[in-house]
Amino acid sequence: MLDYDDYEDNQPGGMPKRDEFRHLTTLRLTKLLMNQNLRLSLFTYYSPSDEDVYMRPIANYKASDSLAVEVGSNIFFGDEPYTFFGQFEDNTNAYLAVRYSF
Repeated sequence: MLDYDDYEDNQPGGMPKRDEFRHLTTLRLTKLLMNQNLRLSLFTYYSPSDEDVYMRPIANYKASDSLAVEVGSNIFFGDEPYTFFGQFEDNTNAYLAVRYSF
């Protein structure tokens, strides 16, 4: 955060303070199975400074050259409701998609 000293000076009492530097690490794991027709993937953001997580697991199955089915979810974790990913904890969701190409 630029001008962090000004931010600290103008922070109202009782409000949680953000860190000057926000750290973020990412991890992607992918496994191809069944002659590469099934793809399992996990993409994760982790912030050690905010102690929150965003995970995105996906399973994609290519049934034919023109039809693919995908199931996945967006998962948010965070102990505090004011952190970047923690504020979305109630927005965790799952989805199903069918794609037809021609």
